[in-house]
This record gives sequence, structure tokens and C-alpha cells, in this order.
Amino acid sequence: MSEVTDQLLAIRQKTLQTPETKVDTVPVEVASASGTTTEAPESATPNEPKEQTEATTEQKVAKVETPEPAKGWDDTPEELVKSSSPEINWNELGSALEFGETKTREEFLTKTSELKSKLKTYEEKPFEGVPEEFRSVIEVAKTGDWKDYLANQLIDYTKLDPIYEFETDFFNRAEKNLKYFTDGKFDPKLAEEALDTIPESIREVHGQQIIQALAYQQAQRKQQIEQKAQARRQQADTSLADATRKLGELLPLDNYGIKFEPKHASEIYQGITSSKLTKKHLGISYEDLVRSGADMKAVVRSITLAEKGEKMIAFKADGSKTQAKKEILNTLQNVQLNTTGTNLNPDDPEKKIETPAEKLAAWKASQRRGL
Repeated sequence: MSEVTDQLLAIRQKTLQTPETKVDTVPVEVASASGTTTEAPESATPNEPKEQTEATTEQKVAKVETPEPAKGWDDTPEELVKSSSPEINWNELGSALEFGETKTREEFLTKTSELKSKLKTYEEKPFEGVPEEFRSVIEVAKTGDWKDYLANQLIDYTKLDPIYEFETDFFNRAEKNLKYFTDGKFDPKLAEEALDTIPESIREVHGQQIIQALAYQQAQRKQQIEQKAQARRQQADTSLADATRKLGELLPLDNYGIKFEPKHASEIYQGITSSKLTKKHLGISYEDLVRSGADMKAVVRSITLAEKGEKMIAFKADGSKTQAKKEILNTLQNVQLNTTGTNLNPDDPEKKIETPAEKLAAWKASQRRGL
């Protein structure tokens, strides 16, 4: 009876253990009719395969790296961006900027803030403290004929003597009037005698009229020079803006391998109008170019090549290397064999290519013949 009970318990234990989870059991003594027997206890909680799978998936996801975006031809190298900051000598830096003694970072920032405030004031009011009569001269001098403009402004007609101006004008007109000629030549005495007959009050009135006419002519000439300078500047700005917008046409993609974007056009335009790039590459200001009537298309093309030329060459060289590698790989991976597809069956058995097995069989046959 006890043997039958032991067999039943063993069958029950095998039934409880599934193929997926095998657990170790500790025998437990149980009481039976025939005596003490052993019974398998409840199995310990096994590890769930599902949790392991999820953990493994998370580990795999964590190891996936995000691909870096493609770099443009005009991007700044990462080495320059990630360069470590060296220790700064504030006193040396302050002396270079003529700040005087600057021992700490706070002192340097304070003096820098004061300088920025002054610069802002000059930007908002560039002619602060400059006499009014010179402000317009400075504006015209940027793009116009400042010498002619300045010469036109030298005379202040409000301070002229009307009687003197009338007498001067009278003699100038008398030199062309035959009434005051003697023996075919101008006679000053006759002009003076005629002038003495004119009352002083009339001389002053006519002199004021002459001064007013001269002042009006001066104002007209001043306005003409200013308008001409303004029109020249406006025309240059328009031509420059149009040229920078068409960088792709001035430097075609097919010839230079570079595609210019709006940010490049804006950078070149601002660099030229601020004279930053013109002084850097041409040694003159933008105003000098405007006064000389320079071709803005040629200026934009030259400045762009000078400013971006090195990056353009490096980018095109890298592109050529990549293209060459692709062509080599394509050639190696796509080999074309120009054959007729017929089997090679040489007529001469001696020229037939033998396999190792055939060579071994031939050698054995020769050995037999030798025996």
C-alpha cells in the first residue's frame, strides 16, 4: 500500500511542474495510513519571463543613438564651439580696452556697461554736440560731393552789407553796358558818377533783394546736392539688396557646388552696409563705394568669395571625396563580366582544369600501374 501511495505522490509532483517553469521543491513529511510519507510543497514564486523581456527591451532602446543631423557647408566647427574657456586676466583685458585698472570681473562688467551706454547714446544721437551747419555736411559727405556742398555753404548771406552788394552788382553790370564806355573801353568814372545819383535808401533796398536772391540760390544748390547724394545712396542700397538676394545666380550651384540660403544673403548685405566686410577685404568703406559708383553685383561677388571662399573649397573637396568613394564602391559591388556564358571545354585534355578529387584519383591510378 505504501508503494502505491509513493507512486501517486510522484505522479502528482510531475503534474504540478510545467515545462515552462521548473521549481525546486523541498520534501514535506505527511502522515498516511501506512506511516510517514513525503509530499512536495508549493513551489516558490518563479521569475516571470515577461518582465525579463521588458527589461531587455528597455536596455536595447537605451542603447539606440540618435543620428546627428547633416552639417551644412557654412557651419562652425564643433572644436571651436566646445573649446575650453581659459583663465581670464581681467586687469590685462581692461588695460587693452583702456578701462584703467580692472582687478575683478565685477569691475570689468561695470566699465563695459558704461561703455555700452555711451555707444548707444552715439548711435541714437550721432551728431550730439556737433553744430547744425556741420551735420548736413557730414551726411552728404557719406555718399555725395561734400567739397561742392561745403563750398556752397561757406558764405552766410545774412551777414552781408546790402549797400556794398548793390554797388558791386552795379559795377559788374556797368562793365557790360556801353553807356559807361569811353573810346571803346569801360570808364569807371562814368559808372561812379551814375552811382552817386542813386539815393542810399534805394541802394539798400536793392541790395537786400540781391542778398535774398543769392541766399535762395544757395538753398537751391544745397537741396540739389543733398537730393543727389540721397538718390545715389538709395540706388546703391537697392542694387546691393538685389545682388545679395541673387547670390545663387552670381555664384551658380553648378559651377561652385554651393547652395546659398537667405541667411547668407542677409549676412553679406549687413557686412557690406556696415563697412565691416568692405574694410576687411577691400580696405575702403561702403560710402566710398557708393561715391565711386561701384557695381554692387561685382562687389557682392568679390566680398562673398573672399569671405566664404575657404569654406566653399573645403566643402566642395569633401563632396568630391564622398562622390569618388561612392563611385568606387559602386564599381566594386556591381562588377559586369562581358562573357558569352558558354562552358569552357578545352580540346586538349592536358589543359583541362582538374579538381583535387580528380588529381587524387589520377595519382592512385598511377600508383597501381607502377605496381
